[in-house]
Amino acid sequence: MAIEDNPSREALEFEGQTTVIHDYAAKLVPGILQTEAYAREVLGSGARPKSDEERDRLLSTRLARAGILGDFHSPVMWSLLDEAVLRRPIGGPAVMCHQLRHIAALGEQRRVRLHVLPFEVGAHSLLDGIVSLMWFEDLPPIAYVEGLRTGRAPFCS
Repeated sequence: MAIEDNPSREALEFEGQTTVIHDYAAKLVPGILQTEAYAREVLGSGARPKSDEERDRLLSTRLARAGILGDFHSPVMWSLLDEAVLRRPIGGPAVMCHQLRHIAALGEQRRVRLHVLPFEVGAHSLLDGIVSLMWFEDLPPIAYVEGLRTGRAPFCS
């Protein structure tokens, strides 16, 4: 399978090598922080329907990305979430409750430093989607841009 068929695979490759990740999410919880139920809802939405097999393949890669946060030698992560990310009930109340508890647990375990950009800030330059900035020990930093149906890297500095 080509990277173009599964954009999360490209993110997985970069995230597994990085030492620091800074990300901002305007609309959805970033893929690396998503629970299985939340990710299933996100991957099942969109203009182009996916087969169960295609959705499950994408889901598997997305969940593998989250696995790097289980190791204290994994990247340091700072995540800035727009308030809309926390208030939009993806998958309904139960799925969203579990997702929010998961994010809170990652913060409590010091795996992710979480910040919320409140609605009162108004318009800003990052309203369009998710951007992750990644630093490496022996490579130049990159930016990974993630949307509902796409993911693209690297945008090198």
